[in-house]
Amino acid sequence: MNKKLLLGLVIGAFLLPRTVRAADIRTVPIDVNVIMDGSAAMRETDDAAINWVCDYVIDSLLQNGDFLNLWVAGEKAVTLFSDALKDSATKDQVKKLLRSSFPGSPSADFTGALQEASRISASRAGGMDGGSKTGSVMTYTLLIAASSAGLSPALLGPGASYMKYSRVMEFSGWRALIIALDVNSRVQNAAKAYMSGS
Repeated sequence: MNKKLLLGLVIGAFLLPRTVRAADIRTVPIDVNVIMDGSAAMRETDDAAINWVCDYVIDSLLQNGDFLNLWVAGEKAVTLFSDALKDSATKDQVKKLLRSSFPGSPSADFTGALQEASRISASRAGGMDGGSKTGSVMTYTLLIAASSAGLSPALLGPGASYMKYSRVMEFSGWRALIIALDVNSRVQNAAKAYMSGS
């Protein structure tokens, strides 16, 4: 099974609502958080992980109108891009940024990036960004890790709560974690809405 099909199946089965499962006919915009390992280990993947994100996430999964948050998690998480994708030129800009922005840090601040992703997701879902309420927007988070040592603190420390609902795709020298942020709050909100009849 090729990697593009595998990504579609995993995201479709685990995260995406029925309205966005068929990427070629999707009309509902989504928010996607991508957190890239900025440690020295990422340089040892021979660009395989970066190419995978460019090909199968930015080019294939994301459509115009989707909102992308992109971080490189080095010693501190740094935001590379945070905006709606308007056209193919925007995608090209994001891919160029991604391919030229790896500091080779001794560590990777995955927890900081996950905290920021969770905050932004909650803000956009609650309309706290100054715009209209966007509670219907679905948010998905993808973490690309080349360093097991860098990932351990996030799995065992403060970042563990963010990793509670996740699936892992293993590749040679790196892995992709598909993470469902704030699932507990989504379930609670859905239950409240059901009980109130709204």
